[in-house]
Amino acid sequence: MILLAFIVFLLIAGFLIWWLIIETEGVYLGRRVVVALYDLVAPRYDRIKQFDEQADLTLISLPIMARLAPRPTR
Repeated sequence: MILLAFIVFLLIAGFLIWWLIIETEGVYLGRRVVVALYDLVAPRYDRIKQFDEQADLTLISLPIMARLAPRPTR
């Protein structure tokens, strides 16, 4: 009976840890945990995404900046 209770406890604790860190990305654990998780995973994400700063600038940033630029009044 004690073994069964211990297994149930481990399952619940494992699920809770998974939910707090993976599913909610550490949001309920505070800003420091979110920043630490981001610092840990960001390089891997950029490799998977094949991040290209020049393409990001050309395809996203410049069009947004052009759209937000002040226009002369008539």
